[in-house]
Amino acid sequence: MRWPLVLLLIAAALFLLSRLRLGGSVLWNGTEFTVRARVGLLRVQVWPLRKKKRKPAKAEAPKPDKPPKTPEAPASFSGIAELLETWLPLVCEAAGRLRRAIRVDLLELRLTVGGSDPGDTALLYGGANALLGMILPLFEHAFQVRERRISTSVDFEAESTRVHLRADISLTLGQLVVFTFWFLPQAVRRLDRGGDAAPSNEKEAINHGK
Repeated sequence: MRWPLVLLLIAAALFLLSRLRLGGSVLWNGTEFTVRARVGLLRVQVWPLRKKKRKPAKAEAPKPDKPPKTPEAPASFSGIAELLETWLPLVCEAAGRLRRAIRVDLLELRLTVGGSDPGDTALLYGGANALLGMILPLFEHAFQVRERRISTSVDFEAESTRVHLRADISLTLGQLVVFTFWFLPQAVRRLDRGGDAAPSNEKEAINHGK
């Protein structure tokens, strides 16, 4: 009679463990990308990795000041659009298999389109809104979005485009396992094919909307 009881206890423990709720937060401001994870009350910064503090070095002769580095320009709109077209349908398809069980507690996007050429800026602004109009319905169909803050604007006096993106996601450990087991093989297969995997229903919808 002991083995059935042990198996029952193991099954109960695995079930309770699968119900453990996890959380994650993704933040992108156009140049810096930050990922944080949450397990219960424990919060961990996944990326970028925190650097260990070094002991202060011995005093050295002062070096001549170097000119400040020019910040790297954010990815172009066409590059971001291509990245979303390649990977967002796969992510949405994997999440959709869980029937919108994965929660997006907050989806925040502030986009201010700017540039030196008013014509190009206007075209970029229109393209950004068109892209959002295509991908947001797919995203909300696959995920349970609880709070959404989306705003786009254009600034003809700004020299570059400013982006602020934040997404707070929560799911159970069991949902994460199911999502990973489906997503990883598909992602590896797509990488092996150079990103030209067979189009899914979501990707077909994006292409159809262009």
